Amino acid sequence: MTITSKPVITYFETPYLGLGGPIFCLLSDAGIEFEKRTVTHDAWPALKKELVASGKSSHGTVPFMELEGRVYVHQLPILRFLARRLGKYEGSDPESVYFVDSFGDLLADLHQAWGAAYFGKDNVVQTFTEEHVPRYRTSINSYLAKHDGPYLLGDEPTYADFKLLALLHDIKDLSDGSPHMSQFMDAMQARPGVSKYMSTLATPSNQ
Repeated sequence: MTITSKPVITYFETPYLGLGGPIFCLLSDAGIEFEKRTVTHDAWPALKKELVASGKSSHGTVPFMELEGRVYVHQLPILRFLARRLGKYEGSDPESVYFVDSFGDLLADLHQAWGAAYFGKDNVVQTFTEEHVPRYRTSINSYLAKHDGPYLLGDEPTYADFKLLALLHDIKDLSDGSPHMSQFMDAMQARPGVSKYMSTLATPSNQ
């Protein structure tokens, strides 16, 4: 199974890859043409209200994807759905699928902690930088060390690799320059589709 219709993904206009970036990068890497619709933070409350009222989303979140007359919400479920529709970007057996899913959930926890710090007070930022970042960095390196090759499962990227790419791009202190992270970033950024999409981004203010 593949994707023949053009997905339409709505997300904030931002220099960060954020929650939308992994979806855009995966589609670009797969050679799938898509439409990116951006919404400003000022316009978001009205759109959120419309989404909930129309029944398209139970509580209104971005990114959301419109495809073949349906609306898909939440980043990780969208990434997993796309991987299964495309027949790649996830494991080939239950064990490897579990491994990828567990890594994806770990990264989702990291993203949530980063979001709380980004919008939080100084003491929250300090706790994130001094406690959360080193702990997650160790876990990420441990996952990447499980297989030979630059990606989570070795020679080919999974949907979780696109999630990791976004976090390493957005969180300036996350990468420690370890061989695993350096090899990973070099390989991901060298992929033509990924490079093409990332060239459209402005430089985040934390870089």
